[in-house]
Amino acid sequence: MEIMRTRRNDSRIGRALGAERGSATLVVFILLTIMVALTMANSVTLHHLRGELRLIERGQLKKYGTNAPPALRAQSERRAR
Repeated sequence: MEIMRTRRNDSRIGRALGAERGSATLVVFILLTIMVALTMANSVTLHHLRGELRLIERGQLKKYGTNAPPALRAQSERRAR
């Protein structure tokens, strides 16, 4: 009879471990989803910031175009192409 009790206890432990593994998998999946969302948000933000920097650079080149250093003028010409 002791063997049967042990088997019953083992099955309960196995069920508890399975539930813990399932919840751990869910937590890891949620964390990965959050990380991907943050990465995408950062990527979009960087894209918008680059666009704003280009607008600022164009405005400065229009204002100070003739006095801009040759290297800066060459960069803007390459980007315009």
